[in-house]
Amino acid sequence: MRAGWAVDDISLVSGFDPVSFRKPSQMTNNNPSTFKAAATVREVCQMVKLSTARFYELQAAGIFPLPVYDLRTRRPLFTEELQQLCVEIRQTGRGFNGQPVIFYSQRRQPSSQSKRTRNAKATAGIPAMDNLDGVLAAVRSLGLAAATAAQVEAAVKQLFPSGSTGVEQGQVIRQVFVFLNRQRAG
Repeated sequence: MRAGWAVDDISLVSGFDPVSFRKPSQMTNNNPSTFKAAATVREVCQMVKLSTARFYELQAAGIFPLPVYDLRTRRPLFTEELQQLCVEIRQTGRGFNGQPVIFYSQRRQPSSQSKRTRNAKATAGIPAMDNLDGVLAAVRSLGLAAATAAQVEAAVKQLFPSGSTGVEQGQVIRQVFVFLNRQRAG
């Protein structure tokens, strides 16, 4: 065991039974040098390519082992052996409790080109009617309760003749509010 951890401490705190634990030689041939002496929950989640929320769900179901706790700092830690076990569980699909588990492949990230195309269509030229409705609601909530959709649309056309592409919605709301407020006062 590493400094700071005693076998009795680990079994009492985490329910981890070091006697029944599989030895690293019984696991897949992961290079032990790729594992740290102690890893945080977040680091183990990155190793097994799962979110921390999903990792905790699977831990509660008994699929992944519980961490050990450093008695001095009370932080949850995964020893080298536990890190290897978590990676093995992910690779083999056999949980810590012996149940089979299916890990789905990671979702594909949408390409940045398709994201740009969607955003460009939504914000090209004058803001879409959805955005104008949002601007109108914001202007009304700021105190111009009598503002109409036609007034907001006219203000946006005058303030942003080439469109509001690339302008944050908060900035659009601010400028439209000031414009309409000046019209009302003047």
